[in-house]
Amino acid sequence: MAVSFFITGDVVPKNNQSETFKNESGRIFSQLKPYIAAANYAIANLEAPIIKGQPTPIKKSGPCLKTMPATVEALKEVGFNIVTLANNHFFDQGQNGVDTTIECCNLQNIKIVGGGKTYQHARKPLMLDSGEKKIAIINACENEFSIANSEHGGSNPLDLINIQEDIAQVRAVADYIIIIIHGGVEKYQYPTPRMKRWYRHFVDLGADVVINHHQHCINGYEVFKGKPIFYGLGNFYFPPLEVLPKQDSWNYGYAVSLILDKNIKFQLIPYVQNLGSITLRDEKEFGKEIELLNLPIKDDYLLQQKYDEFIIEHEYIIKEQLLPTFLRGRFFSGLARRGLLGKMYRNRQVLALKNKINCESHHEMLMRLFTLLTK
Repeated sequence: MAVSFFITGDVVPKNNQSETFKNESGRIFSQLKPYIAAANYAIANLEAPIIKGQPTPIKKSGPCLKTMPATVEALKEVGFNIVTLANNHFFDQGQNGVDTTIECCNLQNIKIVGGGKTYQHARKPLMLDSGEKKIAIINACENEFSIANSEHGGSNPLDLINIQEDIAQVRAVADYIIIIIHGGVEKYQYPTPRMKRWYRHFVDLGADVVINHHQHCINGYEVFKGKPIFYGLGNFYFPPLEVLPKQDSWNYGYAVSLILDKNIKFQLIPYVQNLGSITLRDEKEFGKEIELLNLPIKDDYLLQQKYDEFIIEHEYIIKEQLLPTFLRGRFFSGLARRGLLGKMYRNRQVLALKNKINCESHHEMLMRLFTLLTK
């Protein structure tokens, strides 16, 4: 018997948007409800930790998101029964946000994967048993500020050795393995060359489906050795702080309707989220768009070219954050010897630099920029 999934991207009703999200969920999801109801499992990426009471934001580069219990209640009412928690915001409110999120999901009988109160719990794959088929879901995210470690919980870090070990572990008991990754370059509509190489490697290791989100815009997909790889689903429900033009890439996404049977079948369900509602898109229009996004994925040279063009276009951002490292001379050398150079850096700059070096996608961009600038 076939097992069906409805898998989508980022859900972030921020602050007071949470109650609106719950109260108007019937209207917001009216066009998608038939697809959600038809699936055995409906999965969304919950990218804002749930809090009760006062926020407890961590020190990091970038915004600290948060949402309210009503968000999970709304997801349950609509029909979602699984949320992924491996993302770059799950630890934004510290251990308090992690614990509260998990407790709220448990209260609504929503399964979680990719996040936990400890590192061990965060890494644990989710095992599903439909009665005739067993499916394993592995969820991980690139290494930013949300990662669980030996001191606190958070998100499951994307680590090649861990992924290989986890696939080998579940392969012995699972009929299918779905890997869901949160990573990539924000506002960039193609996978990086590393992503393509890694995600294909996951298929070689035994994954049946690989799905990615995080970029806040849609990416293309490919079928590699008979296994689908979706490189970017875009936002699902993530209202911007300001009203964006309808054509802004932030507003567009697609869900994957997946059927696991003797053959893996899938359908892409495109939509636009704008002004607090989700509306299905014209399939022909979307089909033309996704085919254009798929073309570079088929050609390594073209994919690298697209990536290099994007980096050069945005090099000013990287240079701005790295500017202090380009300063040279006796004066600055003397400060360094006296241990005073660090005082020239504000904490925010240090955190931003740390993120550029530690996160795979940011690090990859930085290293490629250095290569391009020194040719």
